[in-house]
Amino acid sequence: MLATGEEPSRFRWYMEMLKDDITPSVGFGIGVQRQAMFVCGFEAV
Repeated sequence: MLATGEEPSRFRWYMEMLKDDITPSVGFGIGVQRQAMFVCGFEAV
C-alpha cells in the first residue's frame, strides 16, 4: 500500500476482515467446473 501511495488506515477494515473473518484457503481457484465443461464438451455442469 505504501509503495502505491495508498493510506493504510483507509483499508484497516479490510485487513481486519482478512485477519478475523475469512478462513484460510489453499488458493485452489482454477475453475474446476469450467475446466470440466471444456474437457467433456458440456455447455453446463
